[in-house]
Amino acid sequence: MNDLINVYASLRRWDKVKNLADKLKLKAMIYYELGVTSEEPEAKPKKQIVFYVLYAYLALGEACFYYEEYEKALQYVSMYTDYSWVNNPSDEETVVIRQFEEWAEGNCYLYELMSGKTEVIPSYMNYISERENEIFPALCAIVNAANRFDINIDSVLDAYDSYFIYQEQSSRIGKISEQYTNDQYVTLLVGLGRYYLQHQDFTKGYEFILRGLDFAIKIKNKEGILESLFEEFRYCSVEEVKLRYNKLIREL
Repeated sequence: MNDLINVYASLRRWDKVKNLADKLKLKAMIYYELGVTSEEPEAKPKKQIVFYVLYAYLALGEACFYYEEYEKALQYVSMYTDYSWVNNPSDEETVVIRQFEEWAEGNCYLYELMSGKTEVIPSYMNYISERENEIFPALCAIVNAANRFDINIDSVLDAYDSYFIYQEQSSRIGKISEQYTNDQYVTLLVGLGRYYLQHQDFTKGYEFILRGLDFAIKIKNKEGILESLFEEFRYCSVEEVKLRYNKLIREL
């Protein structure tokens, strides 16, 4: 069932993710409480049953995050860091528990940041400094938060400017689809453009807007978000930028 959750997460069908995660949690808890085991290979779980319980809470938290229900997402974090129900965890179960503890730390920073607690940014940066696969989602969130709550993140952007390039992504609940990664990358470029324009750095601002528009054309994203953003700041643009912009727009 967790594989199916991954599929729906990649498609951003968070309603399906929540429904399946609830079912997985219930089924896994029943198995755990009954101490169900089997020698039959087709019936034996691929992972520790504890994993499926914690994974269900993780998936529910992720779904809440994408619905922007950040406080509720944090409640689910507390659920997959509560192991009081695990009786004398084995070495294998302890490995699972430690992994979810690490994921919980990163998700706490992410959810708290997006709920407005921007003071967590230094701790969040320290967390991702040793976890390269966490950098892209962290940058997306930090740029989003900077624009939403009007904070200065110049030091963060200077430290991680080499990551403003397209890369395939994976998440804690499986591989992220190419479509979703593409959309997130456009959103990151848009966010960077807005940030720099709002902070009067028009050279960088328009450069990111144009990069984003160019990428949106390549992936056939025609939602109009880049066009509307450029028009908002058009009065500040120089002639060279206008020409590049108009050329790209004609390609849509």
